[in-house]
Amino acid sequence: MPEMPPKVPQHLRNVIPYVWVADVDAALPYYRDKLGFKETFTHKWEIDGERFGLTILERDEITIQLQVCECKDSRHTGLGRRKVRRHPRRQACRDQRRR
Repeated sequence: MPEMPPKVPQHLRNVIPYVWVADVDAALPYYRDKLGFKETFTHKWEIDGERFGLTILERDEITIQLQVCECKDSRHTGLGRRKVRRHPRRQACRDQRRR
């Protein structure tokens, strides 16, 4: 029988990932109606005429956040065409590890 991994400490069980979306209001029905999440918190704001939003959803013991990215180029939503650039220091560290 394979050895079981050690138990995860309680404080590591509550990770809440962001799910970047182009429009929280448009994405909400999918997560709520199709996947069964319940909306527990919503905050909407506007910057220079552009609407943004954050919604926290829960189902069973899972919590996720739907959020509109403020980068204005849709890089986090899968809708953009721009390539995400890596920070030069992070890229240098990755290159160093490969050697």
